[in-house]
Amino acid sequence: MTITYQVIIDQLHQRFALLPSLVRLNASGQNVALLTEEPKTISQCPTLYSLLEHVTYAPSTPVAISEVVILSRLVVADAGSDRCEAAVMPYVFDLPATINGSSEGRRLGNWIALRRGIATVERAEAVWVAIGGKNLYRALDLYTRITLQ
Repeated sequence: MTITYQVIIDQLHQRFALLPSLVRLNASGQNVALLTEEPKTISQCPTLYSLLEHVTYAPSTPVAISEVVILSRLVVADAGSDRCEAAVMPYVFDLPATINGSSEGRRLGNWIALRRGIATVERAEAVWVAIGGKNLYRALDLYTRITLQ
């Protein structure tokens, strides 16, 4: 399997889908709880979307990527909800565990070469975010480092 940014996102989302609350299939069988772009609206919580945070290139060449950091934002509750913090609580440990849960679990895809495709959730931050520039939501930002060398 060739490692591409799309493959990394797909593999992360496969892991996040281990949490039943992050599986909502539409009529076409697509999981609408896991998105690859920041949404303009949130139709239902929880919804998770993943974005590129940054890429580090190997020092020897500008095209050899040594690591990728992905921001995955889990939107859990509308700010008007009186249970915003309660909505975050189940995910603080469960979401990172889908990646960090075991040494085998940290390897994404079938990338066999030594230390290729090793994912580690480094930190999570509870935040308030405006979706579509207007609606405020409680969210959990998860930063995952994927080592490619």
